[in-house]
Amino acid sequence: MEFSGNREKAINLERDESVDAKEEELLKNKLCLKEKVEEEKTMFSIQDAPHNNKLLIGKQSIEDNNNNKPKENLSKKIIDDLVSSPFSSNESLASVSPSSTTGGVGIKRKRRLSHVDKLTLLTEIPTNKSICCAYICLERPVSHEDLIEILRTRVVNHYIRFRSIVSFDYSSFDELDPNQVDIEKHVRYLRVEKNLNYEYTLEEEEELLKSLLSKISFDPLDFNRPLWEMIVVDNCEKLGYVLFLKIHHAIGDGASLAMFFSQFCDQGEEHFKEQIGELVNKKVSASVLNSIKDYAIYKWIVSLLTVLWLVFGFIAVACKWTAEVLRGPDNNIFKSHELSEDKKITWSKNFSVKDVRMVGQKFYKATINDVILNSLAGALMRYNEKYDPKSTNKRLRLSIPVNLRRSVEEFNQLANEFGFMITPLQLTTRDPVKRLKTVKQTMDYNKKIPEPIFAYQFSKLAYILPIFALRLYFNFLAARISAVFTNIFGSNDLMTLNSIPVKNLVVFTPCPSDIAIGFAVLVYNEGIKLSVTADTKVVPSPEELIEYFEYDLEQIISIASSESLH
Repeated sequence: MEFSGNREKAINLERDESVDAKEEELLKNKLCLKEKVEEEKTMFSIQDAPHNNKLLIGKQSIEDNNNNKPKENLSKKIIDDLVSSPFSSNESLASVSPSSTTGGVGIKRKRRLSHVDKLTLLTEIPTNKSICCAYICLERPVSHEDLIEILRTRVVNHYIRFRSIVSFDYSSFDELDPNQVDIEKHVRYLRVEKNLNYEYTLEEEEELLKSLLSKISFDPLDFNRPLWEMIVVDNCEKLGYVLFLKIHHAIGDGASLAMFFSQFCDQGEEHFKEQIGELVNKKVSASVLNSIKDYAIYKWIVSLLTVLWLVFGFIAVACKWTAEVLRGPDNNIFKSHELSEDKKITWSKNFSVKDVRMVGQKFYKATINDVILNSLAGALMRYNEKYDPKSTNKRLRLSIPVNLRRSVEEFNQLANEFGFMITPLQLTTRDPVKRLKTVKQTMDYNKKIPEPIFAYQFSKLAYILPIFALRLYFNFLAARISAVFTNIFGSNDLMTLNSIPVKNLVVFTPCPSDIAIGFAVLVYNEGIKLSVTADTKVVPSPEELIEYFEYDLEQIISIASSESLH
């Protein structure tokens, strides 16, 4: 019994010592945690420091001497010194902090999202991902090492948004140091499914590629990293070496995607700006006011006309939107089902820009955009007649995004600077020439009123409304829109990547919430293509739309060519 009592005392003593050891270890952990918190407070304190402190960025130290302005209003000169490429005025230097996503400590700056950036995130739903895609086909392979180096030097180092993470509350881009971006994690390799005992034709390879890209186009992006991805498909020998880019719409709009493409290629961003500059200069030189721009009265006249245009334009836009609301939701085959998460993408064959321009010159002085939109209306009409032959509705509405940048200088950063215009299409005639006249009249009226500007300003509701109210508003709007149509300028010239010719380029537009189908037209190397992004539950065979489009466009080109011979 005595032995048993001593043993019990010994056990109790060991327990007390064990408890003391655990308490001591817990105390040490608390002290270590407290020291770590103090270190992080010290690192974060730079954002609360007076504005005359120096901000250390890489090997630079920049001093902000303006003590009266908040950090959001840093001058453009200082901003240009901070980064290699300027950013929009709604982005601001806010903080320097450790990276929580890469596991290391580095530079991170917060830049406020614009209202359109934020909308692309807030209105995203499982059936409608806000992801922009581009299919780039090279004549021959580029090595993995060269591809990684090109992405690093030309893209990640150059564009802030390609090295930024969206904050959890969708309020800002959190910029990382370029060295913190693991580009290897943004590049992956896939292959189309092939029978090794069968030799595929170019057309068959293209169909296999379309099937693969349809499956992966709208897979979610990882929000723990910058919102972009490059997918390489390297077993399409007949087609070429395929690069498939995915970027979230929050990074930029169609114009930004076109600027990225130029910067990604050997020609560089300046090539894109030169060609955009030519388009802008053509519009300016065509203006009557251009003849008096050197006179002092010029600015006064321009200001007066701008004010009058906005005032009367607001009235015209209000009347138009009121009429469209009173018409009620669109009721056609493209609004007939609930949406699914399954999407399909496809694209047309290449048409000559010269031929399409010739059609416009021959009939009603229509633009290239008018001609393409006219043949798209013909395709939608035939598809609607086939799958809903009893329908008496011969009208649907498109949402057409419009770039709001008005000078080359405004193309200095990736951004979302666009409005939209609601465009009704009449699906009443198979005669492409007669239909073109109606399409041109509709587009000419839309161009006369500042609808895209008011739509852009109206979208600032993203800063005011709660999420549920914002989605209700956009669902109300989406019910009155059947499809999205956008046109993107690529390049008039053949581009190269690492001295390898880019054989083919196609872009795809995402569809806003509750819209089943989107169309994008791109001009590249004197060719023009139309792409389709479709919800398979609503439009199970978008290939038919492409066939109808090609037929209608070939028909009007043939008519214009035959009349030109007389």
